[in-house]
Amino acid sequence: MTKLLENIKFETKTQIFFESPKRIKKSLSIIQKVFNSNQKIVIARELTKIHEEFYRGKVSDLSEIMSNTSNNLEKGELVILLEGAHEKYEIDYHLEEILFKELKPLLTLRQVAKIISKISPKNSKEIYNFFLKK
Repeated sequence: MTKLLENIKFETKTQIFFESPKRIKKSLSIIQKVFNSNQKIVIARELTKIHEEFYRGKVSDLSEIMSNTSNNLEKGELVILLEGAHEKYEIDYHLEEILFKELKPLLTLRQVAKIISKISPKNSKEIYNFFLKK
């Protein structure tokens, strides 16, 4: 499951998983490790049935609730809805520096800023101004 979650980490669409009641706690801990703790999640139990239940919140909150509660999660069908990423990509400052150093001899600063902005949450103007000061 970890590999699957790593592959969809930056997907902007909501992800839906069917999960076994026996694996829900382990799955939540994996989700919490792969995504940030503020990722919104819904756990739906017994959808379309008379006793359907919904647990909504952040991954960290639901992990804590599920590990501390003795609710009926041991039975029934579970569906996990995982909020999509707000940013398509996440790149840290260190990677921007490496890209800049590699591309600068080949391209203009404006072109380098445009390329980095494609994989960064920052726009090309912010990147351009940052590297202009260096």
